[in-house]
Amino acid sequence: MIMRIDRQMLRNMLALAAVFVVATWVSNGLLAGVDRVRLVWLPSGVAFAALALFGLRYWPGVVLAVALSELTRWFVQPEAMLLSIVHNTVPAVLAAAVYRHLQGRLRPHVAVYRVYALMLAAMVVALLSAVTGSLALALLHLPASDRVWLDAMGKFALSSFFGVILVAPTWVVLHHRAETAVERNGMAGAVESLLWLVALCGVAAFVLLTPGMSFGRPVYMMTLPLLWSALRLPPPVTTISTAVTILGLLVISSYGWFGFEPIDSWQSAMYVIVFLLAYSLVPLFVMSLTQDLRGSARRMLVQARTDELTGLPNRLGFAVHFRDVVAQHPGASFAMLYIDIDNFKLVNDTASHVAGDTLIRALAGVIRGHLFPRDVLARTGGDEFALLLVSVRSDSVEVIAERIRQAVSLYRHRWDGGAFATTCSIGMVAFDSACANYGALLAKADAGCFSAKSSGGNRVVVVSPDPGIEDAHTQSMRAVLHIERAIERDDFVLYCQSIVPLADRGDTTRHYEVLLRKRDHETGRIVPPGEFIPAVERFNLGPRLDRYVFDRILRHLEANPAWRDDTALCGINLAAASVENEDFLAFVRERLARSTVPANKLCFEITEGSAVRDLGDARRFIEAMRALGCRIALDDFGTGFCSFAYLGALPVDYVKIDGSFVREITRSPLALSIVRSITDIAHSAAFTTIAEFVEDEAIRAQLVLLGVDFAQGYAIDKPQPIESYFTAATPGAAVATEPAV
Repeated sequence: MIMRIDRQMLRNMLALAAVFVVATWVSNGLLAGVDRVRLVWLPSGVAFAALALFGLRYWPGVVLAVALSELTRWFVQPEAMLLSIVHNTVPAVLAAAVYRHLQGRLRPHVAVYRVYALMLAAMVVALLSAVTGSLALALLHLPASDRVWLDAMGKFALSSFFGVILVAPTWVVLHHRAETAVERNGMAGAVESLLWLVALCGVAAFVLLTPGMSFGRPVYMMTLPLLWSALRLPPPVTTISTAVTILGLLVISSYGWFGFEPIDSWQSAMYVIVFLLAYSLVPLFVMSLTQDLRGSARRMLVQARTDELTGLPNRLGFAVHFRDVVAQHPGASFAMLYIDIDNFKLVNDTASHVAGDTLIRALAGVIRGHLFPRDVLARTGGDEFALLLVSVRSDSVEVIAERIRQAVSLYRHRWDGGAFATTCSIGMVAFDSACANYGALLAKADAGCFSAKSSGGNRVVVVSPDPGIEDAHTQSMRAVLHIERAIERDDFVLYCQSIVPLADRGDTTRHYEVLLRKRDHETGRIVPPGEFIPAVERFNLGPRLDRYVFDRILRHLEANPAWRDDTALCGINLAAASVENEDFLAFVRERLARSTVPANKLCFEITEGSAVRDLGDARRFIEAMRALGCRIALDDFGTGFCSFAYLGALPVDYVKIDGSFVREITRSPLALSIVRSITDIAHSAAFTTIAEFVEDEAIRAQLVLLGVDFAQGYAIDKPQPIESYFTAATPGAAVATEPAV
């Protein structure tokens, strides 16, 4: 097989040859033994590093480098050149193969493993160099007199091992500089780097200008700058400074410069080499461990800022990217978009959560397809994305948002042999770098998204500087925290409002609806439901709150037997999410099983809207509650488009006529006709009717004439705390009178 050598490879080989020749010249001046064995052989490190990092196919470059270095001598024997080629090439090739194999087996991104692999490869070089070098001396008939073969082999091994340890680390860290460049967190800045350089030069000057210094003292004095470099400076600085320091000490010790005591025996030279070899490994291990710690910290930070499913930044990562991008583009125009996938829960419920995950990944790609590389897309929640548009004209922001909305609505996600579509709601706010308040902008965009979703979804809402939408949304978010804390602190207050028969039935027990209020923990103010119920619905807290209210009602009636006995029927409102929640149904069963309150004294009120949302779930819930003995009331009846059509499909006990019609029956013939129709149809289906919002006696009298069974409203009584309600007199039934015209 013929190896093809391209121009780039040839240039690299020539560069390798040049470095090899220089390393040979340097080594020839360092501590040569009397048996012509160089005690520090840097070319072994050069040959190994080139083959290990760039590939074994560069072995011809090593051969060329050895040949050129041999030709620089005055007299070269052909057999000596051949033996030198074998001695320098074979150990380097085999050691490089071992190193590359270990790199594939070990964890390559861990720097300390590279040091381990480097040391093992250096040992291979040392062993093979000892064998080939000793054989070369024997073939050339150059064994040292009065020396044993073991001495020569030891020197060959030690010189090659030291050469690899001094040269290869610098090549390795430079080769991986793209990887180590990102590990800059925790490294020294320009000022500290300058201080380190001054300290290193100061120690070196002190060592060189102090005559008669023993070899050990400068070594110990250089320890602090080298460890400082290993802990705080980039890896190339550590490897280069360590190599230069060791080589410098070897040179001045070899020649006895600057007043150093010269090394006059090979035993002393061996001692120096072994000592410096161990000394040079310390900064390498400290540097590697420090780099690994920085890398682990960076990877943990990236993981904490990245969404695992899509690979996009998460909410935390988006905040970091936002600040970085805005700082990099001063004076630019930006836009923040908050994107919520409509009805995503249906995908999870009807297909599977796996289908939902694949849809989220696909939609992330759809959105990215309409962005520039400088824009930042993040996944901030289960079905929510945040987007920062960078350097965008104000007149094109809405066009981009609309394009994204259309792309999402046109996308068809294939799953399990079928395909389903989805839409998205987008809130958008444009801004410039002078008004880049991340928290406020995200709240505005989220508020716009909330507004788009509340309006039916699949639309873009541009949020203006008017803080009205933002304030309402912020209050809702704050209400979520208040609701959780109010449940924990029992800050909710139960109010009761009577429901009385419009014809005297001779029953003095109480029929009432429990209404919920919240007491402000700090001021004691009673908070009306309009301030916290929207947040309950928006953030799906209905089942949690309904469980709390149901338990509170039962505890009140259990603790007060007189209240329980005085109760004919207690109406309890339920959120739509509770009707669909199997856990809530199980909770009601379990709680009633250990309660002294009879189930037939409880009436659950579900709104017409929650029943229509899923007629099957509503029917199953109603049947389960009636099986327990509870009653069911259909609340706010008449507001739906097809109220009469599904009324017969729901086995309820009571129909509560919506107050928007009741309050108008004395002024609007249409409202009067609607109430009359609801009453007649309900009675024909054997349902009992209740009129809400009975605010005056005229309305009450008209309801009597229409045949409505029960009334509730201010004309009867006003809601009051449950404790006060049971101590007050029972409201009586009305007497039929002529309605006011």
